[in-house]
Amino acid sequence: MGKDQQPQPQPYPVQVPLAPPSYDDAMKNIQTNVPYASAPSAGFIPPQPFAGGTYVQQPPVIEVQRTIIALPLGPTPARITCPRCNAEIITSTETEPSCAAHLCCLVLLIIGCCPLSSLPYCMDSLKNVRHTCPNCNMFLGSYQP
Repeated sequence: MGKDQQPQPQPYPVQVPLAPPSYDDAMKNIQTNVPYASAPSAGFIPPQPFAGGTYVQQPPVIEVQRTIIALPLGPTPARITCPRCNAEIITSTETEPSCAAHLCCLVLLIIGCCPLSSLPYCMDSLKNVRHTCPNCNMFLGSYQP
């Protein structure tokens, strides 16, 4: 061989892939005594494998439903039955400025009405009202105009 000629690589031997095994041959190695082969009873949850190889029974799932009752609350105290203490009460109310009150104050400051900028904080129509039970102090809801 000269400098110009390099040795040609040998071709790989061609092998014809084997056909997959027949169904009977594949089923010879399958274990037929499988636990839980029958249909499980209603409410039965099969055990889940644990990392150590043992099985752990899953607890049953319990669904909790919460009912939310819309109370008729407005800007004034309301006569209702408290859901917590079941007493017939007149709600305690607390007012706080709403976002609209802050926005009105800012607009009045920007347009140059500084003496009137605190006026939105005095208006009841721009206040949120929180209703609570006077007996158990449970928050019952709020009114937002």
